[in-house]
Amino acid sequence: MLPEEFVPLSRFFRGTVPEVGSITALFEGVCPSTGQTLTLPRTELAELAARRLIQLLPESEPKMFGVLLVRTERGEEGVLRAFSGKLNGSFHHPGWVPPMLELSPSILEISTKQRLEEMKRQLQELAKSPLYRDRHMVRSRWEEQSKALEKRLKGRKKGRDLHRAAGFSEEELAAQSKHDSREKREFKKNMQAALEPIRQVEEKIGTLKAERKSLSRALQAELHERFEVELWREAPWSLASLFPAGPPTGTGECCAPKLLHFARLHHLKPLALAEFWWGESSLERQRGEFYPPCEERCQPLLGPLLTEAALRIPVVYHDAHLLVVDKPSGLLTVPGRQNWNQDSIINRLEHEWGELLPVHRLDLETSGLVILARDPHTHGRLQSQFAERSVKKVYQAVLERLPTSTSGEIKAAVQGKSSTSLFRLLDEHERRVELEPLTGRTHQLRVHCARDLQCPIQGDTIYGSGGGARLKLHARLLEFEHPISGAPLRLETEVPF
Repeated sequence: MLPEEFVPLSRFFRGTVPEVGSITALFEGVCPSTGQTLTLPRTELAELAARRLIQLLPESEPKMFGVLLVRTERGEEGVLRAFSGKLNGSFHHPGWVPPMLELSPSILEISTKQRLEEMKRQLQELAKSPLYRDRHMVRSRWEEQSKALEKRLKGRKKGRDLHRAAGFSEEELAAQSKHDSREKREFKKNMQAALEPIRQVEEKIGTLKAERKSLSRALQAELHERFEVELWREAPWSLASLFPAGPPTGTGECCAPKLLHFARLHHLKPLALAEFWWGESSLERQRGEFYPPCEERCQPLLGPLLTEAALRIPVVYHDAHLLVVDKPSGLLTVPGRQNWNQDSIINRLEHEWGELLPVHRLDLETSGLVILARDPHTHGRLQSQFAERSVKKVYQAVLERLPTSTSGEIKAAVQGKSSTSLFRLLDEHERRVELEPLTGRTHQLRVHCARDLQCPIQGDTIYGSGGGARLKLHARLLEFEHPISGAPLRLETEVPF
């Protein structure tokens, strides 16, 4: 069934459909998975459709409007219409395509993030307070004094026992015992009074952390609910890969991405696009004139939205307890904390496999094997193996330069924490190496290659010169014990570069 936003050309033009005519402009984009340049024309027919739409438009706030000529799977041609941003205060109007993703934060998201930031500030202040900073030293001193007092009191009691056996006055010995009891009570009272402020700070920190965890979960649930996973499930790209630092404000609200995304979602083939400015003219835009998709927000999306490629995340191993997948480059392992970076292997796979718990993660740009647990018990046992460093992880990478040695061990701190990696040259001509991290720091292999080998990984936009279609780093092998049966598992995947 065709969506209500699809208007057949014959109905749109009220009878005879004009000829397609010539191409008046050509828009280009690059497919993120194949690197192929894809094109979409503006044709005379698309411009006529735009002129027809202008006749139907009331005078309103100045903005871009657009039409996309499309063809259904049965060969019927029609028109889709869109406006940029909001029209009369709303993103949604009958007959017009909706935004590809509503990136504007909800009231709940705004208030929750504000509260989380305030809690973060409070936790930082509490952690820096002298009471919390010196808590271990203060407790240690009181414990030492407590042990010393216990020792003195035991010595006195032993002396009283000897005196009692020797016939000393019971009244005098009883008075000494009462004195020791008072001294012990007074010491405990003083110690509790000294440690109570520390306990209160720790309790406040614990309460804040528990509230933060609860709020974070609620926020994640809100973001997940707003994220329409059906729109992205087989797309060979993600917003996080196209805009690593986050999409500019208004991304997905312009005409071209709205139209192309809607067409893709409903299996409509784009034929031609025409975008025009309607309303009062400005310095950059003239009323009724045609314009190409904007460079900042729309151009990066053209290729991804025009591609017909689909993406299925390969499942390398699965059973009742766990799943091991071959994560593609450009897709997050888990959802992020913004509404634009919810797309992840977790969200894409949960519709088929149910709830999945990530045991470890790979960077957005890194591809390769990722273990996902299917229940909390399995998750805990697998995480223990990673914590004990009993999981073997082997990567392949292509470097920008040839390392000076063919193999070796890198022992150098990453983010202030001790880190160790092994490397071995596989192909001198390709500058291909095998990497094995013995610790698991963030960006460990990328830092060790760039900083310690002086050979950044190809495509590394953070530690190298960037360039190329992707970061050439792939997790190709995992060896670990099955968390339930204890059987050894060795899983491998092909290197895609």
